[in-house]
Amino acid sequence: MDQPLFQTGHGSVGNQSYQNPLRFAIEWSGSKALADIGHLDAYRTVYPDEVAKPGNTWMPHYPAETPGRQDYGNQVLDRIDRMYFSRSGLNCKSAALVSGADGNREVRLNADWHSDHWAVLAGFDVN
Repeated sequence: MDQPLFQTGHGSVGNQSYQNPLRFAIEWSGSKALADIGHLDAYRTVYPDEVAKPGNTWMPHYPAETPGRQDYGNQVLDRIDRMYFSRSGLNCKSAALVSGADGNREVRLNADWHSDHWAVLAGFDVN
């Protein structure tokens, strides 16, 4: 019997330059490898259109004076934090990105956000 399986984390492997942010769908080799063994991307299950709903988790907005950070307008925005799941006994019903009070994601917590990534949240039915 197959058991439900989740794989979560971030893959800091983007290779696009700062001058050329992605504004189109692309097939990443790691995502394809997981899809090839039957795993689904929770966020893409709920929001399949990558162009209309990119789901960027990196980089949350920060003040211009933040030490060690370049100007926010020069940052590459990307969706590197992901949640994959097996088809075995799982049905993804909802997905959202989570930010602090100053963010603009689907779920906003009434608190400061002390990370350079937004979080991925998903709801599942388990059979």
